Amino acid sequence: MSLQPNKEAGWARGRLTTKLYLPPIRQSLVNRPHLLENLSEGLKGKLTLISAPAGFGKTSLVAAWREQNELPLAWLSLDDEDNEPTRFMDYLIAALQTIDEELTEETSCLLKGPSQPSLKVVLNTLLNELNAHDVEFALALDDYHAIREPSIHEALSQLIERMPQHAHALVVSRSDPPIPLARLRARGELKEIRAADLRFSSEEAAAFLNDVMSLGLSSDDVVALEERTEGWITGLQLSALSLQGRENKSELVREFAGDNRFVLDYLLEEVLNSQPPAVQDFLLRTSVLSRLNGSLCNALTLESNGHEILEQLERANLFLIPLDNKANWFRYHHLFADLLRLKLKQKQSSIVRELQIKASLWCEENELLDEAITYALAAQDWERALSLIEPMVPGLLSLGRFERLKHWLDAIPETALRKHPMMLGGYIPTLLYQEEFDKVEKYLQVIEAAEPEEAHSDLILLVWSSRSLTAVARGEAARAEEFTRKMFELLEPGDIRHQAVAQYTRVRCSCLSRNLKESERLVLESLPVYKQAGNFMFEIWGMTCLGHLRTLQGRLHEGAEDLLNVIRYFKERIPNQPEPLIYPYSFLCDIYREWNELETAKAHMDESLKIIRQTGRETYVAFVSDHLKGLVLTLEMLGDNAQAEELIENGLKRVRKYGNDRVVRELLALKALTRLRRGDLSFVNRWADTCGLGAEDEPDYLSELAYTTFARWLIARGRAEQAQPLLTRLQSAAQGNGRGRALIETLILRALVFQSLSNQSEAIRTLEQALLMAEPESYVRSFVDEGEALSKLLAQALKDNGKRWEAETPELLRYVIKLNEAFGPIAPVQKVRSAQGEADDLPWWYTKDPLSERELEVLRHVAQGLSNQEIANKLFLSSGTVKRHMSNIYQKLDVHSRTQAIDRARNLKLLS
Repeated sequence: MSLQPNKEAGWARGRLTTKLYLPPIRQSLVNRPHLLENLSEGLKGKLTLISAPAGFGKTSLVAAWREQNELPLAWLSLDDEDNEPTRFMDYLIAALQTIDEELTEETSCLLKGPSQPSLKVVLNTLLNELNAHDVEFALALDDYHAIREPSIHEALSQLIERMPQHAHALVVSRSDPPIPLARLRARGELKEIRAADLRFSSEEAAAFLNDVMSLGLSSDDVVALEERTEGWITGLQLSALSLQGRENKSELVREFAGDNRFVLDYLLEEVLNSQPPAVQDFLLRTSVLSRLNGSLCNALTLESNGHEILEQLERANLFLIPLDNKANWFRYHHLFADLLRLKLKQKQSSIVRELQIKASLWCEENELLDEAITYALAAQDWERALSLIEPMVPGLLSLGRFERLKHWLDAIPETALRKHPMMLGGYIPTLLYQEEFDKVEKYLQVIEAAEPEEAHSDLILLVWSSRSLTAVARGEAARAEEFTRKMFELLEPGDIRHQAVAQYTRVRCSCLSRNLKESERLVLESLPVYKQAGNFMFEIWGMTCLGHLRTLQGRLHEGAEDLLNVIRYFKERIPNQPEPLIYPYSFLCDIYREWNELETAKAHMDESLKIIRQTGRETYVAFVSDHLKGLVLTLEMLGDNAQAEELIENGLKRVRKYGNDRVVRELLALKALTRLRRGDLSFVNRWADTCGLGAEDEPDYLSELAYTTFARWLIARGRAEQAQPLLTRLQSAAQGNGRGRALIETLILRALVFQSLSNQSEAIRTLEQALLMAEPESYVRSFVDEGEALSKLLAQALKDNGKRWEAETPELLRYVIKLNEAFGPIAPVQKVRSAQGEADDLPWWYTKDPLSERELEVLRHVAQGLSNQEIANKLFLSSGTVKRHMSNIYQKLDVHSRTQAIDRARNLKLLS
């Protein structure tokens, strides 16, 4: 289904700028110069990691360092909500923009585009911008332990590994992040500050307790507290707060210094319980909040003094951390917040949900929709959460913000979703795009069981369309056709939106049959519907499909023109979202590779590979051979075998989980084809023994690559007689379905079979069929890639048929001569260069009837300026015999005078 671009989603509009500010340094901190020096030393590497449990002063250390260092610092405080990749990148970019508003301008535009870029797309664009920004800076990620999303860990790893020299990362976390620390450590690019480094020494503990907290403790009391807390800064702070105003400090210290495991819990309770009842109530009620400001607190406490209490708590050093420089937004220390929530649950569990709903209402009123949904989900108020999410669906989908929508809906029970089935009409397409087919079916069943009936009726087309597309991806042609037929039976006349979906599904389904003419007709019929429905992505896909279908038919020039038009059309409208262009670029790479225009092929290949690296989407799983084959074979031609194999392996890893064995078989066949062309017959032997193919099979057109590779292996093993009937069946199937490109390939392979069986005349006749089909579209690599055996066969065909071609089809003769040149050094008929560097071609007829030794001797005398009679006298020949030799020379060299004969002979190095 198509949803038109809308204004930016609410969660993006409600970005919390408080996450982008490093909490200000407290004036009464203990001076720790050695740690500040360690932080500065870390700037020489890629990463500084500050990893320690809560309460060890990690953030305070960075704040203190920042006060003494003028290096630009981008700061981002993370929390659980940042596990959604797009949100994470949005805030990361916002943090970098606090250094320079123009630093991530392109990346920011990419995130705000009409369709969702993948994390890799954003990351690569960001790295390009960071490389172009030549001012040194540091990027700090606080509370990174809140991140659990693997794709974010992977992105951070890549960001750190590829970060330019003038940039440095600083990660603050309670635990080590799952990034390649060992590799960074081995390279000397990692600076680590851990709990052992952060613990207060006895001297620092004394300075904190007596100078900062003004407790006046004896040295023995300080040592006791330092030993009991093991230098844990928050533990010391809690101890100090509990001791303030007490007369029997030494006695309390001795109690705290015992081995009772509940001492620290006692300290927390002492701090809380020492507050006035009104403050305790405020603390408990506002503990449900991840961030606090005065107005939001008032909404939960039903009082009007929220801001004043927050200021009071901050002055009292009561575990309240400011989040901006204006004292508007705060958060509680994590441990303190945990305690408060625990106590709230113990004392007033009945009001927890009520408080969360009040927080959600306040956030909605203040256009913080992301936070409003989060609190509604925490309260398990599914109806409220869904009512907030539902109007955001069009905007989220128009921006491609699929992860956030999934994140929300995954938290909602199916029983609640059943009451809002219309929303699934926007959610299911995102699951299809991400190929989460099991979830697709789960939600389709929700739709089928929907009430009221109107919702079921409106979405039933989506049910059959989604099932058809899932079947296509899994290669289940019969099921795809069945579901598509059901969808069209339900389609109402004039329903252009659903008609676009139906047409898209039908074209996808038809591609499984590879009846190319029928598929082309359906695409041409669908394109106006896509445009009328305003479905731009369907339109782009349809145009791409049309170009590819024409290429498969063998109409390379039309296909290339169509695909180039797709790229132009797309870039004019959405310049910052390249992902849909992965296929036009890869198909163009294959066409230009076929034409042997390697520079252009490489340019398109590089664009496609760049998008693959950015998105991780090697291919649409149903048609892997069409997409990856051109890229892999181009990489092989360029000598980059490692990247070619990596591309195949990544594709295999991605598609195996979908249960599409045919796609896996095609990828393994592509790998076997590359190894066969490298001469690694042992690998191909193992593949042939395990691939499950046989020469007696009735080949499936969707497994064409596997069967043509198998046929090549049979020929290479000297078993051409077994390949012959298999190739005959492949040729018949290709011809019947209008697959001209496949037909040319099978004709070439059949010619090689006849050659291997010593049936030279049939081999040349079959090759000529392929040449006649290939000449109008300028095929080159389909012939050249078959190597020396085909080169010899082509040369023989040139000798045997050249004069006939010259008379009947001169364009074919010119094509074959040019094709012969493309074989390079292995071509029997080669290009010859003169001493002056000029090039000329040996005429095709010269290879059949070259100059004889006597004719060469006559020609050498001609070059010396002798007349016919003088030559006759020197060689003891008659004048008539010399004239006959000259006539032969003129004919063989395709010249009409002595001067032309001498020039041509010298160009061809026939004369020394």
